[in-house]
Amino acid sequence: MSELINVQEIFGENVFNDTVMKERLPKKVYEKLRKVIDEGAELTSDIADVVANAMKDWAVEKGATHYTHWFQPLTGVTAEKHDSFISAANAEGKVLMEFSGKELIKGEPDASSFPSGGLRATFEARGYTAWDCTSPAFVKKDAAGAILCIPTAFCSYTGEALDKKTPLLRSMQAVSTQALRILRLFGNTTSKSVIPSVGAEQEYFLVDRQKYLKRTCEVAASGMHNIMMIGPPGAGKTMIAERLPSILPPLTENERLELSKIYSICGLLDNSTTLLSKRPFRGPHHSVTNAGLIGGGIDLKPGEISLAHNGVLFLDELTEFKRNTIEVLRQPMEERKIRLTRNNKSTIYPADFLLVTAMNPCKCGYFGDTKHRCTCTPAQIDTYRSRISGPLLDRIDIQVEVGSVDY
Repeated sequence: MSELINVQEIFGENVFNDTVMKERLPKKVYEKLRKVIDEGAELTSDIADVVANAMKDWAVEKGATHYTHWFQPLTGVTAEKHDSFISAANAEGKVLMEFSGKELIKGEPDASSFPSGGLRATFEARGYTAWDCTSPAFVKKDAAGAILCIPTAFCSYTGEALDKKTPLLRSMQAVSTQALRILRLFGNTTSKSVIPSVGAEQEYFLVDRQKYLKRTCEVAASGMHNIMMIGPPGAGKTMIAERLPSILPPLTENERLELSKIYSICGLLDNSTTLLSKRPFRGPHHSVTNAGLIGGGIDLKPGEISLAHNGVLFLDELTEFKRNTIEVLRQPMEERKIRLTRNNKSTIYPADFLLVTAMNPCKCGYFGDTKHRCTCTPAQIDTYRSRISGPLLDRIDIQVEVGSVDY
């Protein structure tokens, strides 16, 4: 029988985290270091020396003999330059394990390849790694042994960011500065920094290609502008659309209540749920009927446009929808509501949604694509695109062409 693992005990055991710092650093040094981490205070050399010595002793106990300034260069992978704790032998023939605050704070890996170091003076081709004390150091163990990894930012001699972390740290600082200005306007004079947190919205930024498309979608989300994406199959249109709700602002209390009423009428509200907390994402199939899209039936139940209220309505393969079906969207898109009438009954449902549509540029899907040959004639392309009427296109604020992705 395999040995049982207690996750609670082993989690973070190789990380020089806050608990370890409390145990190994003098109280005054720990308090000053926390001030550096929390408030961005200056890290003095005497504090760095004490921290470096404690970090070295902890790492050696974990079996480490080397340390590295660990960073993420623009190549998309992590990089390491290993240095040893072991110094030259003394008169007695014994080696010492040394690690100074200067070695902790700064390193000088080569940066001659960015952007063209061969054309610059040698000193200008240097790269500098600086310890990011907001990220805890850790010991990495593999078949070759253990090494102390110190998370760092990587910059050039003239200050250009050579990694992916430096822009993030700089943007966090900019957010903090501007957020503090707003707090001061509201009378908050005690806060010294604002730290952005990563929440559900970060899922959207898993998309690391099609950056211009991301920017377009950010604009659409910020102003609830209807958007159409046109591109070949596999370009990422659906993936982008599915992640749009994650960057919309949280629902207000009134919006949660209104949306929960709609879902309750349709019998879609879970018994264990009192109020919906996430913005809806509805993606009906192109075979949906008029009543399924805008609502109706004997009981005048809400349709997809009302279920997408305060969220995203995604119509994939827009040209595959029946023309008369998508034409019924025109009035609700203008009025942000839908009036349903049947057998002397009439009711109004809200329908304030962000419309996101996706379609291929032609019937075969590859018109304008650089990797595949389009087999459609100009007449076929015109016929395919004419399935979407002018009045409906007038109600779509943003149209963006999406290129194929290189894998």
